[in-house]
Amino acid sequence: MIKVNIIDNLGKKTRELSDKEAEKISKLIRSTNLKENKDSTYTEEEIKYLTESRTPEMVKKRTKEGFVVFLTNEDDEVVGCGMVVHWKDHYEGKYLRVRDDYRKQGLGRQICELREKKLKELGVKEVYIQSLKFENTINFNKKRGFVETGEKTPKNLAIIMKKKL
Repeated sequence: MIKVNIIDNLGKKTRELSDKEAEKISKLIRSTNLKENKDSTYTEEEIKYLTESRTPEMVKKRTKEGFVVFLTNEDDEVVGCGMVVHWKDHYEGKYLRVRDDYRKQGLGRQICELREKKLKELGVKEVYIQSLKFENTINFNKKRGFVETGEKTPKNLAIIMKKKL
């Protein structure tokens, strides 16, 4: 059985992630980055940057004023996660991940739907993401209605996409 955990700090402050929760989410983000790179989309140096910068401290910092969804199994392991943060003048979906052994069950879609529902409640008209360049990831995002903007990320490690809500 999968439990849906939500921390909503976009409008009203509910609570911060605990250190233990942040560690589990960070671990999932880092491990999926490594596993997805089996086709060598990124160099070793790039994947190291994408992996090492996703620390528990960074996860906690991002969620202090964000909307976080994380899914746990019966053993209280984080098997999926995603968040939304307010960045400059727009909202951005971040860190959508589902553990390999839980994929193809609709969990990624469920996380996206919860994020988008929250944004619609806030009256947001579009959401951005920085999609990693993995083919599966790009295709998933396109199926969800995202289109590439043509903008570049600072190190050109992701594709900026947006979706009308």
